[in-house]
Amino acid sequence: LVQPGEIAFGYIFFQNSDIRIPPGGKVSIQLGSTPASQDTYENIRALKVENTNVTTGQFGQQVLGQAVDQYRYRISGPIEVYAACFSPGGRILGIASDFASPENLTPHQVASYTVGLTTSHCPIYLVAASGFTS
Repeated sequence: LVQPGEIAFGYIFFQNSDIRIPPGGKVSIQLGSTPASQDTYENIRALKVENTNVTTGQFGQQVLGQAVDQYRYRISGPIEVYAACFSPGGRILGIASDFASPENLTPHQVASYTVGLTTSHCPIYLVAASGFTS
């Protein structure tokens, strides 16, 4: 659930991966939404991200942290974690993802993650984690 002033990011699957956008070409995407209270089929839940840091690991920069099940019910995995790096001007430098462990959480339980970054420089970052309800 994205509140006013917050940022969300995701991905779009295209049916034909052989399509190439020519130089100077543009893609138009229309977005829609349903209030969470009206979406009876959605079982993906965002987790609270805590204690996040960017560090240098064996294979380059990585984001380390924890995701917490802040709900009164279990969250099932896989628990996916996305990390996006931004320039000081707000340009996206890279997006990477990985999975947290453990992959099933009880209320208030913590999962740890390490996401290897796709860029060598990450001055500003955003991390999101999500899992599933039963």
